[in-house]
Amino acid sequence: MKLSISEDIPNLNSVAMMLDQKLRKRFEPYFTLAPSADIAIAAAVLTPDVKTDWVEALQDTLPDLTEERINNRVIKSIREALTKNNHALEAISKRLGCPPRQRSKYDFKRAGNGQDTNATASAPQSVDVRAAIANQYYSYLNDQSMTDSTWDRYPLLKEAFVKFNTPLPSSAPVERLFSFAGIINSPRRGSLTDFSFEKFVLMKANSKWL
Repeated sequence: MKLSISEDIPNLNSVAMMLDQKLRKRFEPYFTLAPSADIAIAAAVLTPDVKTDWVEALQDTLPDLTEERINNRVIKSIREALTKNNHALEAISKRLGCPPRQRSKYDFKRAGNGQDTNATASAPQSVDVRAAIANQYYSYLNDQSMTDSTWDRYPLLKEAFVKFNTPLPSSAPVERLFSFAGIINSPRRGSLTDFSFEKFVLMKANSKWL
């Protein structure tokens, strides 16, 4: 934004303004903290040097934003990440003293009352899992330690931290995406919008799972 009003480069003001608009549009979910940004929020909060220090800076543009809302979203993201991981779920179950749910291949609702018996039986476990995560999470927020040993005290958060903050060890996946982008960006598809182009590239990259 400062470049667009700078008098030092008047010939580039319009270019800088357009670039600013494109960046704001592209990263709008992160600026407005849309639901699609939940993983990015969790990744930031689970960084000991950062935690929730950034929340106050966004309250000028998002007056309804509170730390408690952020905390609830982070806990939800951690719970979803851990329960999707069978190994993490088994570890949580052992710490909570309850066996993980063994879902039957034939998981039907009980005739007459429309209730899923397996889901009903597993409800207390879900509450316990969230409570265990929340307990470690709020202890972590109040912990002033910023060393690697911090995660030894919060094993459940450590699992989520590794998942959300581990960078790709190789540039090969990114290079493959550029290759797919070159295939999609052909003269016959010159009228694609940014949104459609991105979706086509992701579909091409993930075609073997579709």
